[in-house]
Amino acid sequence: GIYSPNHKVDAKFLANNIHEVLKAQKEYLGGKLPIEKYAFIIYLTDVDGCSGANGALEHNYSSLYFMPEVNGSSLAPYMKDVAAHEFFHIVTPLNIHSEEIGNFDFDNPKMSMHLWLYEGVTEYFANHVQVRYGLLENQEFLSKMRDKMNGADQYNDSLPFTKMSLGCLDTYSSQYGNVYQKGALIAMCIDNNVIIAWGNGI
Repeated sequence: GIYSPNHKVDAKFLANNIHEVLKAQKEYLGGKLPIEKYAFIIYLTDVDGCSGANGALEHNYSSLYFMPEVNGSSLAPYMKDVAAHEFFHIVTPLNIHSEEIGNFDFDNPKMSMHLWLYEGVTEYFANHVQVRYGLLENQEFLSKMRDKMNGADQYNDSLPFTKMSLGCLDTYSSQYGNVYQKGALIAMCIDNNVIIAWGNGI
């Protein structure tokens, strides 16, 4: 479902783009998606939000997107990446998580040490699934990983990721963005197949 105030994008156009990612994710997850029905709820806006930011939020059977309204051809590749990321949250943290996240206290939030897993591994999956199933060129994947290396350099490299995860809502909130950079790189290092492929140019 999509709301586009100036009718620049329609749901069918974006659905076709997201569909190919879901087909790839199905194979990536062993040939079966974890749920039968999932909704992508997309709200496009032609004015800045209160914070000036945009993004998405995952749920068990849906994800919600708040993004600037641009034409469909500009939005589609970005939406494909974000949708791949949000959908993979079905695996983590919605199914694999610590006690703090499984029984999250919204009135008195307490984070666990596993943000690298929840966001970093999910970010890596979102890119790796696309290169594995031909939705992303090899060199484009390598370029994205290099960008993450450069992006991680902007953060505190001596801060343990488990410690940052625990304090990501307060003490280390300025370091949160590194989960999409260094977090994805940690996941890549865990994936031996990618390390071997990297040496062979994937």
